[in-house]
Amino acid sequence: MPVMLYDIPHRTGVALEHETLLTLAAHPQIVAVKDAKDDLVATGRLMSECDLPVYSGTDGLNLPL
Repeated sequence: MPVMLYDIPHRTGVALEHETLLTLAAHPQIVAVKDAKDDLVATGRLMSECDLPVYSGTDGLNLPL
């Protein structure tokens, strides 16, 4: 079954580490990331280093992402 990761640290208390996201991106069942950590630099870095689709989890960042 396909899985979308949801990085939402303000609800879970911890953000997914960059290296963890890159490792998970290589797994065939991981198909996307929904990002709600509100850090455009970190999200841009992730987008440049893997080809998973990244969706905005914060309404105000929909356009920049």
